[in-house]
Amino acid sequence: MKRGEIHSLIGQNKAGITSLLKLLTGLWKPTSGEIELFGERIDKNAYLYLEKMGSVIESPIFYEHRTGFENLMIHGAYLGIYDHLQIIDALALFDLQGMEHNPVRSYSFGLKQKLGIIRAIVMKPELLILDEPMKGLDPIEKKELRQVIRNINHQYGTTVIISSHHLEDLEQITDTVGVIHDGKLIKEEAMEQIKAKSLAYIDLTTNDDHKTAYLLEKKLHIQHFQVLHSGQIRIFKSPLPVHEIVNQLVTHHIQIHEITQNQHPLERYILNCDKGSEKH
Repeated sequence: MKRGEIHSLIGQNKAGITSLLKLLTGLWKPTSGEIELFGERIDKNAYLYLEKMGSVIESPIFYEHRTGFENLMIHGAYLGIYDHLQIIDALALFDLQGMEHNPVRSYSFGLKQKLGIIRAIVMKPELLILDEPMKGLDPIEKKELRQVIRNINHQYGTTVIISSHHLEDLEQITDTVGVIHDGKLIKEEAMEQIKAKSLAYIDLTTNDDHKTAYLLEKKLHIQHFQVLHSGQIRIFKSPLPVHEIVNQLVTHHIQIHEITQNQHPLERYILNCDKGSEKH
């Protein structure tokens, strides 16, 4: 993978992604094969390369009776960081709701996830590895995390490897996608290319397709749609979000029987890749 990229790894459960990330971070030792990071082959007993990395693999572990700040201080001392400001800067990237001075045992699952990511980025690593970082986060927290990942990537030039089943979140931040199937990389492609090949649309069924078509074009200024033979309306490109279209139609006394969106680009991509791998 290229330096400075956000690289997503996706696949079905038990595809081997977490195993790969554990090998990269030294949590597991390889029984065969070779690992190369930062342009160098990694020996089984090597550990200095870990100073260039930050990671959250599965659920982060802490000293539960210590505060979040104390946990970060302990981790910093282990890495040779004695500057409190560096830890405070990392804390500032996330909102811990004033809980950083409370014992970690009082944290919610989402707050522990946040603290784990703060701990991973405190060294401003060259490589950041995140395994299911969206797990346990609400929509606002996920948006916050996406912004933090972008900031770290842009400001520090940090290369990011991220795995997640939250494909809609990955779509918004990733540069390159790799699909893992049965322990093998079966496909790799730029996110821009995946989006370009994906035909996104909304299917809409109402009680009056003629009036709906008129409102879409004349009132909502949506030009890219088609009335199908079934009376269903397919919207290919809209300047408005779906909920706004629904609100406008209801306001104009249109009864909506059904509305569906096609799958996200990454969801379609991984399904197509898996179908292709089953044929071989």
